[in-house]
Amino acid sequence: MSPLRLVTHPLAHRGGLAGASRAALGAGLALLRQVARARGWAYDAGLLAVERLPVPVLSVGNLSLGGTGKTPLVEELTRRCLARGHRPGVASRGYGGGDEVRVLARNLPGVPQEAEPDRRAAARRLMEVHGCDVVILDDGFQHRRLARDLDLCVVDATDPFGLRTCPVGGLLREPAAALARADLLAVSRVDALDPAALEALEASLAALTAAPRVRLRTEVAGVSDLAGEDLGGVEWLEGRAVAAFCGLGSPEVFRRTLEASGARVEAFHAFPDHHPYDGRDLEALRAWGPGLARVTTQKDAVKL
Repeated sequence: MSPLRLVTHPLAHRGGLAGASRAALGAGLALLRQVARARGWAYDAGLLAVERLPVPVLSVGNLSLGGTGKTPLVEELTRRCLARGHRPGVASRGYGGGDEVRVLARNLPGVPQEAEPDRRAAARRLMEVHGCDVVILDDGFQHRRLARDLDLCVVDATDPFGLRTCPVGGLLREPAAALARADLLAVSRVDALDPAALEALEASLAALTAAPRVRLRTEVAGVSDLAGEDLGGVEWLEGRAVAAFCGLGSPEVFRRTLEASGARVEAFHAFPDHHPYDGRDLEALRAWGPGLARVTTQKDAVKL
C-alpha cells in the first residue's frame, strides 16, 4: 500500500455517505447562488456602489468551484500589457496559501502583486504604492464592487457547470445566467472534447451569453526541477515512466496532459486542491514510485 496520505474529492465517491455529502453541499451552494442572484440584481439596479479606478481593470474569473485554468490567462494578460509598455499589477484574494501568487511571482519577476479579500484596497495599493497603470484581477468575476473594463470568464469544457453529479445545480458560485455579463468567454481544455461535444457546448454557451469566445488548449510549456533549473521542453516527457501527483481542483486534467505529452503515467495521486505539503508528505513522496521520475505541477512545486 502506498504511504501517501491520499485524500480524494469527497464528491467523487459513491454510496450513502457520499450521497449525503453531495446533497448537503448542493443545498448549501443552492443557497449561495440565491444570495448571489439577489446581490447581482442589487448591483445591476445601482443599489450597491461600484468603484471605478482611474486605470484600466481587467478581470479573469469563472463560475464554478475548482480550477479552470485562470492563472495562465492572468499571466498571459500581464505579459501582453508589459509588451505594450504598461506597468500592470495583479490583485488576488490569495486563497489557499497563495499558490497562484507564488507561481506568478516566479513567472513574472518584478510584477507587483497584492493579495487580500478586499480587491479595492489591493487595487489602490497597486496604483499608489507600485505605480501600476493597469490592474488585473485574479479570480475577480464575483467581485463586482470594483468596475472593470474587461470581464473575462473561463469555462472548463470538460465540466462547464461544475460537477454535474452534484444536485441542485452543480458546483456553481452563482447561476449560469451570470455568464451574460461577461465580455469574453475563454473555453479551456477544448482538446479533451470531440468535435460533436464541443459544438454542443458552444451552443449551450451561446444560449446564455452573446459574448465572443476563444478556445484554449492545455499543453506542457516546459520541465524544470524544484530549484527552477530548466530540464527541457515537452520532449523530456516523451516515453518517460513517471509517478505524477498534484493538488489541483481538476487533477485528471494534469494526468491527461502528461499522457498527451508522451509520458507513461505509471502511478498517480491527487491531493486536495491547494494542499499544504508537510514533512510527512515529503517522506511519503520519497518512498513512493521507486524507479519512476516524480512529476508535479508548478503550482505544487512552488510549495514543495
